[in-house]
This record gives sequence, structure tokens and C-alpha cells, in this order.
Amino acid sequence: MNRRDRSVPYARVLLGLAISFVAASALRAQVSPTEITNPKLSAVEQQYFPQLQSLQHAIGETKFPLPFILTRYVGVDPSRQTSLDPRGLEFVNFRSRVLLKTSGFYTVAFNAEQLTSNERAGRIFQEVIVPILRLVDEQIPPDVACDGIGFEIAYHTRAKRKNSDY
Repeated sequence: MNRRDRSVPYARVLLGLAISFVAASALRAQVSPTEITNPKLSAVEQQYFPQLQSLQHAIGETKFPLPFILTRYVGVDPSRQTSLDPRGLEFVNFRSRVLLKTSGFYTVAFNAEQLTSNERAGRIFQEVIVPILRLVDEQIPPDVACDGIGFEIAYHTRAKRKNSDY
């Protein structure tokens, strides 16, 4: 069995895990305003809580080119990915501004030899961020009490190192 033959079952397992995470995100809902210690952020979260829940559901139902999984924290050690917090929408402070933060993991592995970092960012923008921005426009009122929208999207990049592909 060559390396490509072994990668097909691995990809199916990853896709199955991704689908499980999406299903789990519907069960765990949204970051509760009571979990947020900053009174201003908690008040904004409380004010828009139904819209955030609706937005989270809409993102979970969206068909991206590859699975996108909302996660509260990105950059989690792969061995801990089964314990990801799927509540990837919340209001946060960033450089003295209130942002609606969307965090998640896009299950893609770009080849570093084929795409530059700017080309990878462009793909993430077109395939994930633009569809989410359309949903935000539908779900969140234009007079929302925040200064902007932030995205934190994790994905994989493969590059050759010595004799193997990472």
C-alpha cells in the first residue's frame, strides 16, 4: 500500500470528526453572557444573544468547499481537538475596540509549494470569510454595538521537510 492509499482512510476519519464537531456545536449553543467577566462585553453578548445563536446555527448549516468548524480557541494541540469548544462567536476587546470575533478551523491542508501565504489567505477569505460575512449581514443588525468584526481561522499548510511531507 503506498502513501496515497493510506491517506484516503485518514481523510475520511478527519471528515467524520469534522462533521461530529459541527453536530456537537449545535448542542453546546453559544457563549453565555454570564461567562464573560467584562461587564461591557457581557451586556453586548446579552443584547445580541438570540442573533448570535441564530448566526452560529446558520454557519453550521452553510456548505463551505471543505468543512468549517466554529471553535472558541484556535491553535489547539491536535491531540486535544476532540475537546474543542465549538462556541466560536463572541464579543471581545481587541486593541481597545469591541469586536464580534468569529473563530474556527477550516479543514484544508494547503501545499506551501503551490500557494504563497497571500494566496492561502485569499482562499480562506473567499471560501470562509465572505460567506460568513453574508450571514452576519443577515443575522446581526447593522447598528450592533461593536466596532468591527474579527476572524481567527486556523488551517493546515503542508511543506516538505527533509524526506517527508508535513
